[in-house]
Amino acid sequence: MAGVETAVRQIELKWPNVPDQLIKGNKFLKWEEGSSSTTEILLRVDPKGYFLYWKIEGKEDVEILDLAYLRDTRTGKYTKLPKEKKVKDAGTNYGSSNIPLADKCFTVCHGYDYIELEWLHFVAENSD
Repeated sequence: MAGVETAVRQIELKWPNVPDQLIKGNKFLKWEEGSSSTTEILLRVDPKGYFLYWKIEGKEDVEILDLAYLRDTRTGKYTKLPKEKKVKDAGTNYGSSNIPLADKCFTVCHGYDYIELEWLHFVAENSD
């Protein structure tokens, strides 16, 4: 066809820069809604930034979350705080007890679709 030009566009993809602190990991308390127990974990991000994974202290098993299925993250006043007194007390006393619980918590929402979402809740040792 006369006058038709093909346009080719080259796209350069860049790998995400994952900070060393996320690769090395930090200790967190992990809790689930409706449960009265917490689990201490070592939470990390892989060097390429594809996976969030954690290992329970003293166990060999590793749980992995593909970040492609991450839907939302919440911190501060927007995070879900534990309702169970035992979990709330454990979170408050974990790490720096003079920091409000909401400042140490974060929530991760994930799922294969937007209908069946799952929530993961973590408490950090400090607010950093």
